[in-house]
Amino acid sequence: MDNPREALDANFDAVMVELLKEIGNRLWRNRESACLAIADLMQGRRWAELGSHLEEIWAMALRALDDIKDSVRTAAHTLMRSVKGISLRLCDVSMTPPSEASKAVRA
Repeated sequence: MDNPREALDANFDAVMVELLKEIGNRLWRNRESACLAIADLMQGRRWAELGSHLEEIWAMALRALDDIKDSVRTAAHTLMRSVKGISLRLCDVSMTPPSEASKAVRA
């Protein structure tokens, strides 16, 4: 694929699973970069893409907020702002189709 966005869209689930694993990695560089990568990867996504990962994203982001390394905590704050914003958007019927918003609220 020539377009990086298409490649990410085609492999979204696999990329997200790997990034979520990396937040728990023993190397701080991996934890920090995974937080920032997930924050970028979530932008503009809909419930159909994020729904199956959202609970684990919240859990791992909260875990990263308590990291021993300051730069990981800073990256986790960036991730938490993204997760919060996307969660609110997914639950708001003025920004998300009502059928998707009701699924997001129930999750």
